[in-house]
Formats: sequence, C-alpha cells, structure tokens
Amino acid sequence: MTTVSTALADPLLRLLRQPSVRYLIIGQSCFLLDASVLYALHSLAGLELRTATAAAFGVAFAVNFLLTRSWVFRAHGLIGLHMLRYACLVGLNLGLTVLLIAKITGWGVPYLGAKVLCSVALFVVNYALSRYWIFREARPKPSAREPHVVIGRRWVQLRRQRCQVPGRRRSASSSTRNARPR
Repeated sequence: MTTVSTALADPLLRLLRQPSVRYLIIGQSCFLLDASVLYALHSLAGLELRTATAAAFGVAFAVNFLLTRSWVFRAHGLIGLHMLRYACLVGLNLGLTVLLIAKITGWGVPYLGAKVLCSVALFVVNYALSRYWIFREARPKPSAREPHVVIGRRWVQLRRQRCQVPGRRRSASSSTRNARPR
C-alpha cells in the first residue's frame, strides 16, 4: 500500500515544485477566498455591496501577495518594493481587463466568455511579470575591480586565491611586484 501511495505522491510533489502550478493554485484559492468573503460580508453580515466588494478584494489581495511571495517564488527581503510592484500589476490588470472585455465582447463573444479569455491571457502575463519583475531577487552587480565572467545574463564572480608555499614568507618586494594589475 505504501508503494502505491508513494508512486502517486511523487509525481504530485514534483508537480507542486513547479512555480507556475503553485501560482495557479494560489490564484484559484484567492479567487474563492474573494468570493467567499464577499458573500459573507454582503449576504450574511448585510454590508453594502461596494464596501463588501472592496473589503473582499483587499483580503484576497493581501493573501495572494503574501502566498505568492513566500510559497510560489520564495522571495526574501525587499517587501516594500515587492508590494509596490505588485500593486502596479494589479492596477495594470484592472485597466487591461476593462479594455479587453470591452474589445472581445465587441466581437460578439458573451461577456463571461470574454472574462475567461481575458483571465487566461492575463494569467500568462501576470506569471511572467511576477517571476521576472515583481519577485526577482536583487543580485549584486560586480564592480570593475572584481574579476567576473558573464554567462548568459548572469555574472559569475571569479575569486583570486593566493597560493603560498608552506614555510615560505612573502617578502615586501614580492608583494609589491605582485600588486601590479593583471
């Protein structure tokens, strides 16, 4: 029995290691959270619809940001910058959603179908922007004095290691001679 459960769990765990799959899971979960909070605040608590919608959106926004940052992209530090960039993406999404749904419904597609098409297109854009812009970790740039090589778009710092023969001291003249630029 353990072998069967392990055989099923391994592919699932490998799938969950993919950031795109985790991003999709968080997105769908936050959609359900948004809808649930909206229902609870408006239908059960009697809050006015616009206020309930804004509150539900705010809850989903915060949860989505925190889970995407910590679980999907495992980003550290720079939380203020990440939040600012994420808020910009949300604003961009709002504008693009309004424009795209208007354009797609103009082609005769029902508005709910337009919403689905728009959401799929924005998922791809949002994932790319989240991965490569919002939650990208800052990498230190090499200084001109540090030897480095560029491999693709990344740089790799080369470290000079001084070799010293055991029992032999460096003289002052040899250290000045070795101090010249290479």
